[in-house]
Amino acid sequence: MAAAAAETGRMDPSDALAPRPASALQQRAGDLDRSAVCDELSAHFAAGRLREDELDARLGAAVHATTLLELRRLTADLPLRTSVAPPVVVVRPVWTALDVVALLAVIGCLGLAGLLMLGLAVGGAGWMAALGFLGGSVAAVGGAALTHLAHRGHARLRAAAEQDAQRPRIA
Repeated sequence: MAAAAAETGRMDPSDALAPRPASALQQRAGDLDRSAVCDELSAHFAAGRLREDELDARLGAAVHATTLLELRRLTADLPLRTSVAPPVVVVRPVWTALDVVALLAVIGCLGLAGLLMLGLAVGGAGWMAALGFLGGSVAAVGGAALTHLAHRGHARLRAAAEQDAQRPRIA
């Protein structure tokens, strides 16, 4: 793996923290090396192993480090992390075709209900039964569509709360 990295000129960010021979530690540090050490220091701060002033001092030294040995010294007194937590991917639910149909049904029901109210105000007694049946149907469809959208919104809130609960907290 190190040979492939040497051929491509790219290093795995975790390589900055891997044990190396003393001669290799005299090599100049790259941005990926500095970034890996800064991430490591931040993880140790989050775990409570470093105070804020220590973190600031070490991060400043990491940013200005010129050799891998300088970077290694910044984490020498800290335990190695055994696993790296995968990045949290926020997945936002997308609107489905059913969501769009439900929204259009709510808008259509509101428009039709407005027309029915106008018809009741203008029409005679014979139209009352037909308009009442049509109005009840419109209310049923609109209510079902609105219920679907409400459940969808509740599911989004629940998913956001679960994602928020999984985030690590820094005291």
